[in-house]
Amino acid sequence: MPRLAVDRLFRLHCGLILAVLAGHLLSRLLYARAGRESSLSNVLNMLEETSIPTVVSTAGLLAAALAALLIALSARASGERLARSWFFVAACLAFMALDEGAALHDRLTFLLQGRFALGGVFYLGWVLPYLLLAGLCAVLCLPLAWQLPRRTLARILLAGAVFAGAALGLEMVESAVIHAAAGPGVALRDVDLAAINRTPLMTALVTLEELGELLGIALLLRALLLHLVQDRGITAIRLETAQRPAALAARQPAG
Repeated sequence: MPRLAVDRLFRLHCGLILAVLAGHLLSRLLYARAGRESSLSNVLNMLEETSIPTVVSTAGLLAAALAALLIALSARASGERLARSWFFVAACLAFMALDEGAALHDRLTFLLQGRFALGGVFYLGWVLPYLLLAGLCAVLCLPLAWQLPRRTLARILLAGAVFAGAALGLEMVESAVIHAAAGPGVALRDVDLAAINRTPLMTALVTLEELGELLGIALLLRALLLHLVQDRGITAIRLETAQRPAALAARQPAG
């Protein structure tokens, strides 16, 4: 059976991220040359919802959710009390994948900004509730964190810091930039976001944000897979057919 080492998988993942970055930069060059977006520039653009970068990000989160689910199943089989925490982590990652693929957070932006007249770093309204939600999830995961091996905890914290710093931190910077460009008292729904997002500053910020998210996901997937291999001794997964009870099998007619 072919095998793929965790670190080799991580290198392949990083290579894919570099390819996505190169495609995004190419899309910006194509836009600068033509003066308008094209089908190719849109599908390579990190800012577009229906693009290759979004697919790669969503797939990475789904892979991390699957890894967390495997850890949860292993913990439950061992009778560990914290198995539920791992199932919670898997569910959170699955929701993040759904959110990324369907852009659920973006759908909250105009609603929250218009209703509460948010501004500054919270001008993009989704940031505030997601910041609170991330804090709540972190608190709920504290019992699990205390029980993790130190090296695994350090890897997960690094991945979380990179991802959150990009997804929330840089998004708040972008929010402030957009608000400054829009001007005081201007509702987000009245702002030409497409024009602002194509400015050099916003292009640089969005590129760094998406790159940080992709790298954070890759680091998290590596941390979870290494936890499976190094801390739990799981190096392969075997699927088997469920065995019928002997009594049921004996009642079945021969031939």
